[in-house]
Amino acid sequence: MRAGFFQSTIVRLTLALVIAQVAALALGLTIIHRFTQATIIDDARIAAEVARDDFAETQRQQGPEALIQAIRDRLTRRDDRNFVVLLKAPDGTRVVGNLSQWPATVSDHEAWREIRLFRQDAAEAEPIGLITTPLPGGYALLTGEVLEAQVQLARASQAAFLFALAVGITIAGIVAAFVAWLLGRRIDVFSRAASAIVSGRLDARVERDRTGDAFDRLGVSINAMLDRIETLVGELRMLTDSMAHDLRSPVARMKAKLEQALGRARDPETTAALAGAIDEADSLHRLLDTALEISRAEAGIGRDQFTRF
Repeated sequence: MRAGFFQSTIVRLTLALVIAQVAALALGLTIIHRFTQATIIDDARIAAEVARDDFAETQRQQGPEALIQAIRDRLTRRDDRNFVVLLKAPDGTRVVGNLSQWPATVSDHEAWREIRLFRQDAAEAEPIGLITTPLPGGYALLTGEVLEAQVQLARASQAAFLFALAVGITIAGIVAAFVAWLLGRRIDVFSRAASAIVSGRLDARVERDRTGDAFDRLGVSINAMLDRIETLVGELRMLTDSMAHDLRSPVARMKAKLEQALGRARDPETTAALAGAIDEADSLHRLLDTALEISRAEAGIGRDQFTRF
């Protein structure tokens, strides 16, 4: 039962439609997630680079003390709660920033790196994107952004993906079921016509919906074929009926002459031969009568004389 079910063309087309729709949905959601994630990371990297350039320019123009004060001022801004900065002295000690110490695995010159670090007073490590730059005088500067939006996006994307996938599967299933029902209904029209033809109703035709689609055009072609078949069968039936009817008279005359000859014959061998010829004429006459009965029965003539057996 199950093997036959999955061997159905309509079922396979329906499953292919569902799989294609779900795959397209999953691909679209993945692309959107990746694009949004890349955009957030680019924004964080640009913010870190801008902060680095500003601090480096402050030190170049006003010296290390001005740089330290600029970092402290930046850390007091409430709109920069995701900002990460750390200034390292030439001897490797921490000068100012919101990290407790310089990360051991981070060098003084990192173009961009994503790592989990503990900010001051933080209960857990956070994903941080950072860049590091060596400054004049042996100092090293670390600037970056907490990738909180990326984490939230990942969680939201996962929930949205599962929800959208469930909705997509439901919609795809409904659409596929409708398509399967529509295809089945259209194919049943051809099946009914074929069954009627098999049962002997040569006048049966495929019902058309006049839409002009592929099924309707196929119905036109099949109906034209059935018209031709009905015409040929009718002509063959007419020819058979005519031949059987026309041959009855010659056979009857031949039998009559054979019977006359049999009445005049005196030789035993001649008599036996004439009797055998008369029997063959009777058999031929019965065959012709049977052919006529079959032809009339197929044409529906004399149905009132039919009996069940």
